[in-house]
Amino acid sequence: MPWYKCFVHGKDFPGILLDQPKPFGFYTTRFVKADTAEEAETLVLESLKKEKVLKLPAGYKSKSKAQVFFEEIEEVPASDVPATKGSGFTWY
Repeated sequence: MPWYKCFVHGKDFPGILLDQPKPFGFYTTRFVKADTAEEAETLVLESLKKEKVLKLPAGYKSKSKAQVFFEEIEEVPASDVPATKGSGFTWY
């Protein structure tokens, strides 16, 4: 099964996650094993939904509509996959 590198852009996430007064965005790269690029996108999206840093406090209603875009999904050789499989976020 091939590896895929997914470059992800998140927009309009509630500032409450980072103690900011306005919505913010992020970039992140994740690596997954998948049969197709479409499956890789699904797997990465599922894993992002489980990220603690992206979870809202219970009962919080967001005023913004958070969105995630896959800017690039490319098949890569296993030798290009880091041990962490991608982690962390670059916030803006």
